[in-house]
Amino acid sequence: MHEKKVIEILIKNYLFKENTINKLKEFSRELLIYNARYNLISKNTEKSLWIRHILDSAQLLSFINFSSQHNLADLGSGGGFPGLVLAIEPMINLGKKEITQLDDGWTILTKDNLPSAHFEHDVAISREGSPEVLSSFEEIEKVLNNKVKK
Repeated sequence: MHEKKVIEILIKNYLFKENTINKLKEFSRELLIYNARYNLISKNTEKSLWIRHILDSAQLLSFINFSSQHNLADLGSGGGFPGLVLAIEPMINLGKKEITQLDDGWTILTKDNLPSAHFEHDVAISREGSPEVLSSFEEIEKVLNNKVKK
């Protein structure tokens, strides 16, 4: 599948506008220039840039509700393309939502020092676009069910 066909799909299926397509064209030109210097994407995928990278990234749009109040961060996986594994980390607090991060850069406490729980859910998006939950809560469920082996 070539650039022209991918652009047709982006416009038809994902409602991309001409301005966005033009930005993607510029991005793809720049990516190939910088790829020679920094190896941002595999050299083997340069010829299939529009299908392997741009269209693959666009398929994530089907899973995003842009009208919600939730935050979404794209940390990237190289070449300016979205990472395909998302870490969703809700924090449940008994008190207020304000937090403090300790100097270790890792520890989070609530400002009111009330108990809280922080969970991580890891989700991968396959090439076909189907989400797969990677997290396992088996150990947490054992504790909650008092099935911890001593």
